[in-house]
Amino acid sequence: MSDRLSAFQVRQAYRLLAQIMRAAVDNEIIGSSPCRSVRLPRVPESDPAILTVAQVDKLAAVCDVPDRVLVLLLAYSGLRIGEALALRRRHIDIRSGRVAVAQAVA
Repeated sequence: MSDRLSAFQVRQAYRLLAQIMRAAVDNEIIGSSPCRSVRLPRVPESDPAILTVAQVDKLAAVCDVPDRVLVLLLAYSGLRIGEALALRRRHIDIRSGRVAVAQAVA
Protein backbone atom coordinates (compact mmCIF):
# COMPACT_ATOMS: atom_id res chain seq x y z
CA MET A 1 0.00 0.00 0.00
CA SER A 2 2.83 2.39 0.80
CA ASP A 3 3.87 2.81 -2.81
CA ARG A 4 0.33 3.88 -3.87
CA LEU A 5 -0.96 5.77 -0.81
CA SER A 6 0.39 8.44 1.50
CA ALA A 7 1.63 7.49 4.95
CA PHE A 8 -1.46 9.12 6.45
CA GLN A 9 -3.80 7.06 4.24
CA VAL A 10 -1.95 3.84 5.11
CA ARG A 11 -2.28 4.63 8.81
CA GLN A 12 -6.02 5.32 8.45
CA ALA A 13 -6.54 2.03 6.58
CA TYR A 14 -4.55 0.20 9.25
CA ARG A 15 -6.64 1.72 12.06
CA LEU A 16 -9.85 0.55 10.41
CA LEU A 17 -8.50 -2.95 9.76
CA ALA A 18 -7.14 -3.17 13.33
CA GLN A 19 -10.59 -2.27 14.73
CA ILE A 20 -12.20 -4.96 12.60
CA MET A 21 -9.63 -7.55 13.69
CA ARG A 22 -9.99 -6.53 17.35
CA ALA A 23 -13.76 -7.08 17.07
CA ALA A 24 -13.15 -10.47 15.45
CA VAL A 25 -10.89 -11.46 18.36
CA ASP A 26 -13.45 -10.15 20.91
CA ASN A 27 -16.17 -12.21 19.21
CA GLU A 28 -13.90 -15.27 19.12
CA ILE A 29 -13.97 -15.45 15.33
CA ILE A 30 -10.17 -15.46 15.20
CA GLY A 31 -7.62 -16.33 17.86
CA SER A 32 -5.41 -13.26 17.55
CA SER A 33 -5.18 -10.18 15.41
CA PRO A 34 -2.74 -10.14 12.48
CA CYS A 35 -2.47 -6.38 13.08
CA ARG A 36 -0.19 -6.79 16.09
CA SER A 37 3.37 -5.47 15.80
CA VAL A 38 2.87 -3.97 12.35
CA ARG A 39 5.37 -1.25 11.46
CA LEU A 40 3.54 1.68 9.94
CA PRO A 41 5.06 4.39 7.76
CA ARG A 42 5.83 7.63 9.55
CA VAL A 43 3.80 10.66 8.68
CA PRO A 44 6.26 13.40 7.85
CA GLU A 45 6.02 16.39 10.14
CA SER A 46 5.72 19.71 8.40
CA ASP A 47 6.68 23.11 9.67
CA PRO A 48 3.60 25.21 10.28
CA ALA A 49 3.18 28.26 8.08
CA ILE A 50 2.81 31.17 10.46
CA LEU A 51 1.20 34.21 8.93
CA THR A 52 2.33 37.74 9.64
CA VAL A 53 -0.17 40.33 10.87
CA ALA A 54 -0.23 41.81 7.35
CA GLN A 55 -0.95 38.39 5.82
CA VAL A 56 -3.77 37.74 8.31
CA ASP A 57 -5.27 41.15 7.55
CA LYS A 58 -5.02 40.50 3.80
CA LEU A 59 -6.66 37.08 4.15
CA ALA A 60 -9.44 38.41 6.39
CA ALA A 61 -10.12 41.29 4.00
CA VAL A 62 -11.07 38.95 1.14
CA CYS A 63 -13.38 36.79 3.29
CA ASP A 64 -17.11 37.21 3.82
CA VAL A 65 -18.01 38.38 7.33
CA PRO A 66 -18.57 34.97 9.03
CA ASP A 67 -15.33 33.62 7.57
CA ARG A 68 -13.49 36.85 8.40
CA VAL A 69 -14.45 36.44 12.05
CA LEU A 70 -13.21 32.84 12.00
CA VAL A 71 -9.90 33.81 10.37
CA LEU A 72 -9.27 36.56 12.93
CA LEU A 73 -10.32 34.34 15.84
CA LEU A 74 -7.99 31.55 14.76
CA ALA A 75 -5.13 33.92 14.04
CA TYR A 76 -5.17 35.77 17.34
CA SER A 77 -6.82 33.49 19.92
CA GLY A 78 -4.70 30.35 19.82
CA LEU A 79 -7.80 28.19 19.38
CA ARG A 80 -7.63 25.09 17.25
CA ILE A 81 -10.04 24.78 14.33
CA GLY A 82 -12.21 22.18 16.11
CA GLU A 83 -12.55 24.42 19.15
CA ALA A 84 -13.43 27.49 17.06
CA LEU A 85 -16.02 25.63 14.97
CA ALA A 86 -17.78 24.36 18.12
CA LEU A 87 -18.23 27.86 19.56
CA ARG A 88 -21.74 29.21 20.04
CA ARG A 89 -22.91 32.68 21.06
CA ARG A 90 -23.26 31.62 24.69
CA HIS A 91 -19.51 30.83 24.80
CA ILE A 92 -18.49 34.42 23.97
CA ASP A 93 -18.57 37.21 26.54
CA ILE A 94 -18.01 40.49 24.70
CA ARG A 95 -17.91 42.60 27.90
CA SER A 96 -15.08 40.66 29.49
CA GLY A 97 -13.40 39.77 26.21
CA ARG A 98 -13.49 36.06 27.04
CA VAL A 99 -14.24 32.99 25.00
CA ALA A 100 -15.17 29.78 26.85
CA VAL A 101 -14.10 26.62 25.08
CA ALA A 102 -16.71 24.09 26.21
CA GLN A 103 -16.33 21.50 23.45
CA ALA A 104 -14.60 20.76 20.16
CA VAL A 105 -15.59 19.08 16.93
CA ALA A 106 -13.53 16.50 15.11
